Amino acid sequence: MKPFLDTNIFIYAQEESARGDRARAIVADGGIVSVQILNELASVLRRKLKRSWSEVAAVIDDVRTALDEPLPLTLPLHLSALEFARDHNVAFYDALILAAAIEAGCEHSSARTCSMAGASAIARSSIRFSESPPAR
Repeated sequence: MKPFLDTNIFIYAQEESARGDRARAIVADGGIVSVQILNELASVLRRKLKRSWSEVAAVIDDVRTALDEPLPLTLPLHLSALEFARDHNVAFYDALILAAAIEAGCEHSSARTCSMAGASAIARSSIRFSESPPAR
């Protein structure tokens, strides 16, 4: 099973560092993303990293080339995320990512468990996905 890759992996992959090298290796090994991950990536690249729109488009194209087709945002996925956010007190956009990981059948990866708010709910659901590169 391929891991579900969080936005941070792609942000770290922009760095010229050991962490960036590890992130690029994780992406090269393949994984699954949702359109929500691409949305977040575009936002962070523009807002925090001050990248131009052409640079943002190039990174998104690289991600799409390296990985399988992103999972779309659908009404059933949205409804699952609302339910997950309500039941586990997780922020909605985090729940949307988790709902996509569940829909994709992701259960594990080589990275640590997600550490966002509501991590206890995530641990209970047994969902693990790549958020940060593992130390080597």
